[in-house]
Amino acid sequence: MKLGKNLSDIQKSNRCIVFESLLNDGPISRVDLARNTGLNKATITNIIQSFINRGIVKDVGSINASNGRKVAGLSLSINSVVSIIIRIQANQIIFCTSDFDGEVNNYVTVPYYSDDETPDKVIEIILEHIDQIIEICKAQNKKILGISIATLGWLFQDKGTYIIKADIASVLEKIELKSFFEQHYPDYFVYIEHDAKVSSLAEWDYYCKNEEHTPTSMLNIVADVGFGGGIIINGEVFSGFNGIAGEVGHMGINPASGSFIPRKGILNYGGLFEDHASPLALQHRVVENLPEFPESILSTKSTIEEIYDAYEAGDSLAEFCVSKMARYLAYGLTGIIFILNPEVIVLGDKMIRSDKFYKQLNTYLEMFLPKEIFHVTKIRFSAYQDKGVLLGANIALLKHFIKTKKLFDFLNLEYQ
Repeated sequence: MKLGKNLSDIQKSNRCIVFESLLNDGPISRVDLARNTGLNKATITNIIQSFINRGIVKDVGSINASNGRKVAGLSLSINSVVSIIIRIQANQIIFCTSDFDGEVNNYVTVPYYSDDETPDKVIEIILEHIDQIIEICKAQNKKILGISIATLGWLFQDKGTYIIKADIASVLEKIELKSFFEQHYPDYFVYIEHDAKVSSLAEWDYYCKNEEHTPTSMLNIVADVGFGGGIIINGEVFSGFNGIAGEVGHMGINPASGSFIPRKGILNYGGLFEDHASPLALQHRVVENLPEFPESILSTKSTIEEIYDAYEAGDSLAEFCVSKMARYLAYGLTGIIFILNPEVIVLGDKMIRSDKFYKQLNTYLEMFLPKEIFHVTKIRFSAYQDKGVLLGANIALLKHFIKTKKLFDFLNLEYQ
């Protein structure tokens, strides 16, 4: 076992620390870089000059330092490196690129139909569009850091294998994505993670920057077909033993109830949190209660967006169903709060963003929680909607390269 570190290891580690501070906190002054990283001013000066010489850092002019004074600011300047981002959902796959600034480009959504497609067909769709993006990047002289894949369902990880478990897209269970793409794209690092976990990284980053406060813990809930959750503790994603930690949608809250979400091969498995409080559950509840509200503008084919709009407009059916959604959401969150005790809870993706709904949710939470806990738990809606998953997948890939200290091996090749 190697215990010591030679000079090159220390230099690489220091460069990664400074780079991560520039990534998370830039634009930033040299003085604040020294304060944030704990490195002395001479080390910061040497590292920054090295970055400037490589063209990966630029001077952005005068900024306000942490002490309020006007000082010279520094920012990353890596315009020629991008990540390929893939988000796999129940009936569609999103492809795009994202750069170090989090800018999303080359965005395309490709539908597929889980009940009709074979695994080979889904793979063909994914490979075709990855190849197209690679060719676009080459034409634009963009260097590809890696391929980051965000998945639906719950992602089971064991001994290096990654298997998507999603009853509503069961065709995907037959594909071991990571090893397949590693074999198909040997020149690129392949990262794969659950969509709620990568999204939590984007929410954490946004919260820390905009609130100027670093919470001890955060729960991020991605609400689409069901509920997925990402848990961050002290800045790091908590994955659990097999990578499924945070799957809050599978928490049981009513064993006597059925399920709105099909689960093939699983018997007597209803009454889950997502069966009652997810956007899909809301759509089913609207259909179930339509006969009782003949005056409603909603129909059996109303989309989740149309239901939300009707709720805001005062439609009686929408108000009835969304109110139930708020109550079940508060009930489930209460249980999670007592187990996890997160400082911040973020509700994202297709969850309604509404002051009206927020007040209803808080009314129920105040009923269920002790006042001491209610008043210190922060509930907020995502600032990104579904874009948070894409941004988070990019952040996750960058964090991997920084944590493993492989980032400068990559950048040195491009900026030597």
